[in-house]
Order: sequence, then C-alpha cells, then structure tokens
Amino acid sequence: MDAHLSTDASVGERYAQAMRDLFPGPSNRSLTYDLAKYDRLKAASPNEKIKLRDCGGDFDVKKAATVEFWRMHLDRKRPLGISPVMDDGNCLWGCIDDDVYGSDRRSELLKLIALAKLPLVMCESKSGGSHLYLFLSEPASAGEVYKALTAFAAKLGLKEFDLFPSNPDGITSSQVNMPYLGEERWYIDQGGLTKTLGEFLDAAEKAKVSVRAMRTAARIANASQASDADNDAVAEPQNGTMGDAEQRLELWKARFADRAPVDLRYVHANKILAAAAYDLGRWVRDCGLSEFAAHDAMRQAWLTRKAEEGGDEATFDDIWKRQYAEGFAKGSPAKVSPGATLPYFERVQYERDDKGKKVYLIQIEGKIVQATTPELTDWKKFNDCCVEYLSKRITYIRSKEIWGKYIQRGLDIEEEIPQEYITSEAELFREQLESFLVDYYRAETREAILLGKPWEDEDHFRYVFRMMDLEKHLRSLSSRFVVESRTALGKRIRALDGDDTNLRIRGKVVNVFWVPSRHFQATPTIPPHTFEPDPL
Repeated sequence: MDAHLSTDASVGERYAQAMRDLFPGPSNRSLTYDLAKYDRLKAASPNEKIKLRDCGGDFDVKKAATVEFWRMHLDRKRPLGISPVMDDGNCLWGCIDDDVYGSDRRSELLKLIALAKLPLVMCESKSGGSHLYLFLSEPASAGEVYKALTAFAAKLGLKEFDLFPSNPDGITSSQVNMPYLGEERWYIDQGGLTKTLGEFLDAAEKAKVSVRAMRTAARIANASQASDADNDAVAEPQNGTMGDAEQRLELWKARFADRAPVDLRYVHANKILAAAAYDLGRWVRDCGLSEFAAHDAMRQAWLTRKAEEGGDEATFDDIWKRQYAEGFAKGSPAKVSPGATLPYFERVQYERDDKGKKVYLIQIEGKIVQATTPELTDWKKFNDCCVEYLSKRITYIRSKEIWGKYIQRGLDIEEEIPQEYITSEAELFREQLESFLVDYYRAETREAILLGKPWEDEDHFRYVFRMMDLEKHLRSLSSRFVVESRTALGKRIRALDGDDTNLRIRGKVVNVFWVPSRHFQATPTIPPHTFEPDPL
C-alpha cells in the first residue's frame, strides 16, 4: 500500500498539498462525479466507456480543487478533475490523453517518448489509456502549451487522443481526471512499472522544463515528424505501412513518366518494370497493397512509355510475372527510395541563419539531416552530413551533374519553417546551451563534472562544464551546432563572455569551459515536500 493511503492524517495531508501544488487550475471550477454509481455502471459494462455525466453528483463544481478535495480523491472517496488553464490564461502543466488502451500500447509509447526525448510523464488514465503529462517550471500561455502538446502528439504518431488545454485559444479547457484515485491511475516509469505517489511527485519535479525548453522540444518535434501535419499515421521504422505502399506506387508511375531520369539504371522501360514488379511484390505481401491495383497501374504506365519505344503486352506479362513472384516471396519492404542508391528526400524544410543563408532540415528514412547550401550541393559533403546524423553514408554518386539534377527535385518540394519556430542562430545556441545548463540534472559538487553534469560555481557566478558533455547534449537535440568544430563552439561561448580554463578535480587537471550565470535563467527551485516513511 502506498503511503498516500495511510491512515495517518498528516501524511495524507502533505500528499494532498503536494498534488494541489503540482496541478494548479482555475479558482472557480473543478469536476467530480458519483463514484459508487460509476463503479456499478462499469461493473455492468466493463468493456464500455462510461460517460461521467451519467454518474450524477456535482459534475461541474463552481469551486477550486482544495486540499480537502485532493485528500478525498487520494482516499478514493471523491474523484477530482481539473483544467490546466488558470484564471490568468496560463498553465503550469498540460496533458495528452491517448485513448488507445493496453500495456503493449504503453510500452510502445514509453519507447517513443524516450527516443524523441520528450518531457512527458505517463500515468494510467481512468478508461485504461495513458495520460502523458507535461510539467513546467514557469507559467506559459495555454495557447503555447496546446501548440507544444500538438507537436508532441504528432511526433508520437497518436491517432485517438485529446489535449488539455483542449483548444488553441486557451480561453477554456475541459478537465482532466486526476491520477492516484486510491489505488488507480498510477505513474508508469520508463521500465513500464507502476510507481507510488511519492515516486510520481519526484518524477514530476525532475521532468519540469522551462518555457524555452518546451518551445525547443516542440520545434524539434515539428521539424522531425515523419510526415506532414495531415498524416497522423504512426511511421514504422523498418517495414512500410499502407500509406507508404500507395506512395510507392506513385513513385514508380513517376519513374515511367520521367524521360530524363537521374539514375541511369532507369532509362529503359523494361528495366523500370523489372525493378517495379519486384519492389511492389514485396509491398503487396506485407503492406496490404492491392495486387490488381499495382499490376494495372504499372501496365498502363509501361504501355504509355512503350508507345514511344515499341513493345507488346506479352513482354510486360513475362517481366511482371517473374519479378513480381520474386518480390512477393521476399516481402518485408524497406522504406527507401525504390531501387535507388540515392537518398529519398521525404521532406525538405529550411530556415535562414543570421546572414540570411538557408539551413536545410532534410528528412531521410524518418530522420533529420541538417545541411547548409554548400553541403547540400556537394555530394561528398552531404555524405559527411549523413554520417553525422544517420550514422551511415547514403550515396556514392560521382557525377556533379546527376547530383545536381537529383537535389533539384528535393528543392522543388522545399518549404520554409513557420516563423514562430525560427530563432536567430546566436539565440538558438544560447537557448540550447541554457537547456543543457539549467534544465538538465545539474552537478551538486565540482567533482560531478566528471560524470558529465554542468556545475554552477556560485562563488564566481558562472556555470562550468566540459565541452564533450555539451556536444553530447547538442547531438541529443539533433542540433545544427553539433557539426561545428570545438573551435567554433568555443567562439560562441566566448561571445557570451565565457572562456575555457583548467580545474584540478580529484588530482586530475580537467579542461573545462564556463559562462557567466547572468546570461541564463535558472529553473526555479521548488523545495521538495518531505514525507514521513511509509509505516508499512
């Protein structure tokens, strides 16, 4: 039994106060319902979602969530729901309610959250889904929180979900059914284990981020989504989905229509057909693509092309039958450009640096590659970028002319990143440096610098850190600055009035960098709640 269920009134009171502080809401509104009636309805229809309005009671209470209300909630006597939008239109928390149920779903989400490095904490929901909480160390407008949660949900590929705040204008919001209703709706850690309320409060405190860090995470999520905003399917890392299969079919039709292909292997219609039949056979077997649709589309495209080159349907049938059978036997199609050694640009976005030059964010195989214009136009330099961001070389084209034609197709679909997600290069570096210095778990002592943590030297009013640890943090953000040399990063640090120096730590001389703490707003430190040990 968790300590919040203890019969000790003082222990329960402190937990109730801690939860009230963590989940502030409006001063004139909260939610509750008749729990006994809800339990009866749920027992009668265990597989149906029960509407709370059918449960009676004071559904919409014209009163804030008090400590007493929280105490009753934790004791499973009076359920509590709260809106994250406070009276001033700001929020200190937000929530994504994923309505897909099951432990396997939660395990999948936890992996995606960790992979994307999203500042979200998972709890069980009332209906059996998941509540993904965002906690802030400072107030943010409800509209900004809504925008960030929208980006996070898209990054996770969610299909059936609700957001709290529940609309972009931030004026009103529905209430969220709060966690820890007795022995229900507990926090789930990264390992998939349910944890006590005390552990949840600790996790929530550690997960708090500044508004700036929230914006950075949202911008990265927007820039690295595996599809545009209208496509809410979960992108699969290896095998394709039905949507990918239909897109693949369109790509092969385009190859037949291309009279001046970049890849010289696809000049002749029969070679295109052989590669297409093999590739589409794989997609038909494992991704639900219709064999009839694939056959009919390729037959029409081939006949149109062969009208110029000459050929009959018997030739088509012979090539299709052999190559399609081989592809169908293999299955498991990979999400790459059909039959090409050239990278497939899934999405091309750009922003401009301080000098007005474009910096490209190019999506390849679901990951983001950052490149400047000189790096993009030189296939050797672009390969270096791919090694940095994809951990592999992506192309071996030797011809500048062919590479030029190919990237032009990527430039034809380029789009500028919306202005609200663009920051100047100097400000972006300062922002990402700040997230390293104040949003990460900081060193308590100078010795902990050796563990990769930044340390605040309060005697000299500065933050101290190793360059290698900053570089690791930049890589975790897929930052454009990760490709810069240490000399270039050092210049950016010195532009912030910082410098490097040597410290003796445990008898070892360590080269470190430092920046004045006045340039950074530290995350407010909230005194931890102290709780008595669980008497059990």
